[in-house]
Amino acid sequence: MTTTILVPASLAEVLGVRETTTSVSTVGEALRSLVAGNPAAQRRLFDTNDNVNRFINVYVDGQDVRSLQGQDSSLHGVALLELVSAIAGG
Repeated sequence: MTTTILVPASLAEVLGVRETTTSVSTVGEALRSLVAGNPAAQRRLFDTNDNVNRFINVYVDGQDVRSLQGQDSSLHGVALLELVSAIAGG
């Protein structure tokens, strides 16, 4: 099954796309393939420990991957992988 990936504007600036598709198995594989060959996008999406930056939230069919298995979350049967810029407030 193909999964659609929606990208926030902050990341789309360096990727050049707001939406793409993938057929990989896990969230981590999808994210790494999204930024492959693009160091600027990689720095925006991942921290130095290869974790998703804290200002990007990742959702699998509307469910936050932090409540699942993080980057190891399966994309089997998943229609939508959505990256959302976190909003800070005070």
